[in-house]
Amino acid sequence: MSLKLDEKPILLKFARTVLERAVKDSGLRKEVNWLKELIPHFSVSDRTPQSLFVTLKKFKELRGCVGTILTELPLLEGLGKCAMQSAFFDPRFSPLTLEELPFIQIEISFLSPLKKINKIEEIVPGKHGVYLKNGFNVGLFLPQVWQEIPSLEEFLQELCSSKAGLSKHAWKDPKTELFIFTVDHFSEL
Repeated sequence: MSLKLDEKPILLKFARTVLERAVKDSGLRKEVNWLKELIPHFSVSDRTPQSLFVTLKKFKELRGCVGTILTELPLLEGLGKCAMQSAFFDPRFSPLTLEELPFIQIEISFLSPLKKINKIEEIVPGKHGVYLKNGFNVGLFLPQVWQEIPSLEEFLQELCSSKAGLSKHAWKDPKTELFIFTVDHFSEL
């Protein structure tokens, strides 16, 4: 996806508007139809479906992160849905509250297409995100996770155990498929 530089603030403002409305009206959280009424107020040149993640941080600490690698939703609708899921349905955190909202920083990551790899040596730490699949178990780490886990082996072990629900050495299993991707990410200041 090629975003114009001036569109990034528009997308961040859209995500913030979605969170503000949903935190004030909990009934809006379980559906996305209301997002369609917001969309005409936010103009971006490309509205095609896009693989993306929305990460929320509070005082620079993770507060929620949800996204999709396969989406049928138009860009803004998908972005709004991921923002709400990150704020209210990330199982690692309690739902976002009105009191927390002023302290939340929104980061949006657009993913490149996934590329299947055969050897872990194809993974470039700091550059590539990794998507792992073994049967019905899947896990994904954005490239930003390298800041916390700089070792390739530890990165893969943590991806297996904390994200995919597998043993930490499952990345060595021949049935495990590994995919790499890059991101275009940006956040509120």
